[in-house]
Amino acid sequence: MLNFVVQVNQLVSSNLNSMVTAASNPVKILGLFQRELQECIITLQGDLSRARRQQERLASQALELDFKAADWTDKAKLAMDNKREDLARSALLTREQTLADAETARAAAQAAQAETEQLVRAIAEIEAKLAETDARIAEESERAASDACGGAPAATRSERVMDRVATLQRRLDFATQKGPKPVRDSVDAEIEQLRRDAKVNEELSALKAASKPAPAKAKVAGARAKR
Repeated sequence: MLNFVVQVNQLVSSNLNSMVTAASNPVKILGLFQRELQECIITLQGDLSRARRQQERLASQALELDFKAADWTDKAKLAMDNKREDLARSALLTREQTLADAETARAAAQAAQAETEQLVRAIAEIEAKLAETDARIAEESERAASDACGGAPAATRSERVMDRVATLQRRLDFATQKGPKPVRDSVDAEIEQLRRDAKVNEELSALKAASKPAPAKAKVAGARAKR
């Protein structure tokens, strides 16, 4: 049992990153580790089946011994009813031994149950490690295929994309940064401002002219006011 616990702990605690870094062929070394995990799961499942059968057998044996102990009590009573104290004593001694055997079987059944629970947890941990290994094998296989085709690794492609984004951002910052504008742009802006000023001045002059009353109309309005 101790060896199995040590083996499971070693497998579960295995660092896949270190394993891949130290390997010249990551996919191959991960595949070997994958098979080791699979074999361990098969072995643990066999141990689990054995432990469950043993637990059931011992629990049934303990229950059967309890019934036998009760039966020896009835036999002891029958012997005493027939004035056979010697038989009654033997029956009671046999009952006590049967009860002791029942307790031993019950304790063994509890130990088998504890082993069963430990095996279930170990299988779950190994299966989780196997799933992690499967995913890592797929990742390394894809990277190897990409390298074989002359493609850049995913990390390199991401870096190139980020470089392009940074370049575009620098161009945008340069185009929008504050500072002296080119001469042509400056001249165009001043001329456009002059046009807007001229248009505004014309509209103001028109508004002023419209707001002043004509002289003739002003005199007629004054004469009517005197009457």
